[in-house]
Amino acid sequence: MPRTKTAAIPTAESGFKTDFSKTLSAQLRESCKNRPHLTYSPKIHVEAWRAESRLSSPSSAMSARAKKGKFSNSASSPKTALTEKKIANIPKATAAEKARAEKTYGEMITNLKNFPSKMTIGEDSYVGFGSSDFTLKSTDVTENKITKSINTTFTLEHKSGLEFELRCVYYPDYAAFDWVIYFTNNGKDNSPAVSDISPAELTFKGDNPTILSNFSDGGQYAPFLPQRLELKEGEKKTFAPSTGRSTEDAFPYYNFEYGNKGAFVVTSWSGQWQADFEYNNGVTAFSGRQQTFSSYLKPGETARTPLTAMVLYDGRDTDRATNLWRNWFIDCNMLKKDGENNMKPFVAGVTSAVYNEMMGATEENQKAYIEKYYNMGVNLDLWWMDAGWYEKGGLPTSGEKNWSYTGSWTVNQTRFPTKFKSISDLAASHGMMTLLWFEPERVAFSMSSPDFDTYGIKREWLVGYNSKNNSALGPNGYKMFDLSNPEALNFMINRINTVLNEGGISFYREDLNTGSIRDIWRTAETEADRQGMLENGYVQGHYALWDGILANENIQMIDSCASGGHRLDLETMRR
Repeated sequence: MPRTKTAAIPTAESGFKTDFSKTLSAQLRESCKNRPHLTYSPKIHVEAWRAESRLSSPSSAMSARAKKGKFSNSASSPKTALTEKKIANIPKATAAEKARAEKTYGEMITNLKNFPSKMTIGEDSYVGFGSSDFTLKSTDVTENKITKSINTTFTLEHKSGLEFELRCVYYPDYAAFDWVIYFTNNGKDNSPAVSDISPAELTFKGDNPTILSNFSDGGQYAPFLPQRLELKEGEKKTFAPSTGRSTEDAFPYYNFEYGNKGAFVVTSWSGQWQADFEYNNGVTAFSGRQQTFSSYLKPGETARTPLTAMVLYDGRDTDRATNLWRNWFIDCNMLKKDGENNMKPFVAGVTSAVYNEMMGATEENQKAYIEKYYNMGVNLDLWWMDAGWYEKGGLPTSGEKNWSYTGSWTVNQTRFPTKFKSISDLAASHGMMTLLWFEPERVAFSMSSPDFDTYGIKREWLVGYNSKNNSALGPNGYKMFDLSNPEALNFMINRINTVLNEGGISFYREDLNTGSIRDIWRTAETEADRQGMLENGYVQGHYALWDGILANENIQMIDSCASGGHRLDLETMRR
């Protein structure tokens, strides 16, 4: 069954060591514990620990809450003295740390032979982009005030005709920077194969190297249990998710201490990534990349690497370093829908325990519970509607399948005749917004089912579709919707936004309940010289899906759930 995702921020040790985060977390958990069916969302408590104001929005729900004083930025808003004190004491990068970051980043971009990447194109291997086989076509520098960054994009042409974009971002106040490489075939013929590509080939000089991270979600340990690994001479540590969901059994956020300094190093990829640390003779080598990629590009195709991010710091004060990371994450990464403010914490009401998620839910019983909470004086911010609201997704005792029968993404109008609009309108009248669950990547229809035609889903939109035997790939009878297919992607963006807009929904919640996506990608990549290309296009398509939903002015936020906390990479969290 779907479940609320776990905390999204990497912690090098057991937690955020200032009292404020613990206090806020405890308050929200206690609030939910004492009120039946309330949902505590760790992502939101993390996003809002700096007590910044809620988004300004013309929506009726937010306007209603503003009238009640809940979004106020004035001195009378309910900030405690403790909150103000802790905000004032948030550690900042020192001048020395900023100078080290500026020097490191500058060496990387002022001479592209130092760019920390490697790849093979055809028969030629490259480290960095200093070879005469690359011609610099343009350099574009812009400032982004929302992310507090200076963005530099280098466009280079390789002798093969492949075009490379190095998208580099520097955060001068945070001793931080990140980068990603895109490459496109603008020619009329297939490109040479690109293989052994890694955007992050880094070295760290210093003794007693120590990796601080956690065990993520899934596997033999409790979710997000901290781990500490001290590298010995000649030792190599490799990390990778087990299934293709980016934070299942591995967490791509590392607080790496070496000598008397450290660096947070992140490999962000919503697919199957790999990160290696190897220590020899006082130097630790780090490599972070898409685990499998060896492919030519067809004309017009674009591929990209994972994003790599770093935050540099001095000393070995783990608590301070963790908070430097958090400061950068919150200020420069979290979605600010209005361009200025992070979302504040909220309390959500939900009837999942009463109506088996949404399988037994109707418009009338949802509205009845909203009124019940309101009349009892329970001050909710959000009404949460989870799995089972779509056609054939209801209770089997009512002649439907159950919540796992996804694929129609069409509202069951027998149970929800106004397509949620009357629920959202009532919620808005009480100063609340509404959230709706989707699982867009999994199709439960059998290949012979008329439901494909009924709901407008083309079979060729499934991963690994074979028209000769009418088959596609997926676990346990399910199939995977192919987000690398542009037509399928556009359909999904439009279908989801239509449901959200018609229902007056403000929050989009996404789930992925399969642990087989890596194996599906590998099986579908039947061409030996196209390994990793389907995955690459799929991940790009997934980011484009989220961007298409966030472009909807009615949507305030995306909540990412993949059977819990199994997809929490940095680029996911930025959306």
